[in-house]
Amino acid sequence: MSTVSIAYGTLRERLVRLQVQGGGFRVNDANFPASYQALSEAAEILDVSPVPKLYLHRGTGHIASYATR
Repeated sequence: MSTVSIAYGTLRERLVRLQVQGGGFRVNDANFPASYQALSEAAEILDVSPVPKLYLHRGTGHIASYATR
């Protein structure tokens, strides 16, 4: 992979992360306890540590969810 491809991939990832974090809201055990519990259980089963952050984002007529590091 070229340096340009790597830099573009990193920039694209940052832009998507900013869009998700800025346009959605973070799920935690206070606002969506059942969803957060499911996320925690999935992370434990998959041996992912720490538990990823989960964001909900309202799009065009539907709600999408994103997990980030």
